[in-house]
Amino acid sequence: MVLSHVAPAIVWRSVVLVATLRIALLGVPSGADRTVGASESSAMQPAPTVVAAAESTPQGAKVVVSGTDWPPRTAVVLSLSPPPGATEPVSLGTVQTTAAGALRATRLVPCSTSEPIAPDARVTVTARTEDGATVRELRISAAAWRCATL
Repeated sequence: MVLSHVAPAIVWRSVVLVATLRIALLGVPSGADRTVGASESSAMQPAPTVVAAAESTPQGAKVVVSGTDWPPRTAVVLSLSPPPGATEPVSLGTVQTTAAGALRATRLVPCSTSEPIAPDARVTVTARTEDGATVRELRISAAAWRCATL
């Protein structure tokens, strides 16, 4: 009978040990990367993601940014590093995440150069919560910022 009471304690200690090892190996998410509220002891939330792509259009570069696992109903500020031929970063505005923490935005950015763009040239897309607690960056091809020649 004593063993039946010991087994759950061993299982609990094993779960705590595995969770501790996972935190030690993978790192602890910052406060903004986990759900805060009624259940502070809930499992770690996945880190927010951002995915972006740009395509050249006659009007300029069409930039599509999407993401998941962001804090729900939160304003996320989107921006680009200066594209080829430009000297200033480009604001893509702010997008509100859904109740599920998803975001999606499509923006049209004027082309920035008529010069050829190196095949390996990149632009950095940045998504951050307004308070700056969560920031994600992604580098994408800069080819879409070349102006069409007539």
